[in-house]
Amino acid sequence: DRNGIVLHADGSSTHPIGASYIDAAKSGGYRPIQMISKKILFPDGKLSCVSSHQGYAKEHGKLVTSNVGSALCYECHDI
Repeated sequence: DRNGIVLHADGSSTHPIGASYIDAAKSGGYRPIQMISKKILFPDGKLSCVSSHQGYAKEHGKLVTSNVGSALCYECHDI
């Protein structure tokens, strides 16, 4: 974690951590928080590792839902 940006272990992408989802959604390009799957958690309203990954899963890094066709990404991103 560096300045709220996390690089995934496989180096495939970065993602902000600790940012307010509601504040980010105000800038556009994101779905309203009430439309997002309840499997996606926002502790204190902020993006977190557990927003995309299951906490305490036996499989490290297990996603909260499938990302086939970027489905997990499109839960939040609306672009």
